[in-house]
Formats: sequence, structure tokens, C-alpha cells
Amino acid sequence: MCYIYNSNIGGVLFNKDKTTLICCPGVIGNYIIPATVTTIGDFAFYFCIGLTSLTIHGDVTTIGYGVFEDCSSLTSFIVDASNNNYSSLDGVLFN
Repeated sequence: MCYIYNSNIGGVLFNKDKTTLICCPGVIGNYIIPATVTTIGDFAFYFCIGLTSLTIHGDVTTIGYGVFEDCSSLTSFIVDASNNNYSSLDGVLFN
């Protein structure tokens, strides 16, 4: 019954409407947040040691707690200039 409330695309778990990224295990390299996502849930990338960079589009308004905990290879963030809530400078994420 979990499939009624969630959507799984390429091993990444979203809510049914694909507006919240719930869990993104096993990413290697750069991951681009899909355009439908407005919220990155708590611990969404927890212990995702293969993630090296993350691209965040303009409509992401909320990044949860502990999202990037233990992402030991994560070295940069790229935030779309149209995002009013977050930005990046030299690969560092700012709110």
C-alpha cells in the first residue's frame, strides 16, 4: 500500500505528487533535484557517501533537518539563480 502515498523514480522516493523528496539513497556523483520538488525531507540524503554535488532548482523552498548528514563526498551545491530561499557561492549552500 505504500505505493499509493509515494512514488519511486530510479530508486529515489518521493511523495505521491513528487513535491517532497523523501529518501535518495545510493546516489553517485551529481544529483539534480527534479523540477517538481519543493521540499527536501529530513535526512533525505543521510549517509549518501557517493553524492559529490547537488543541483537545486528555483522552486525548492524547504530543506529539512539532517539532510546532508554523513555525506562525506559532498563537496558542492549548485543553486539556480531564480531560487528566492537558497543560494550557493563557491559550492557552499546558503539560506
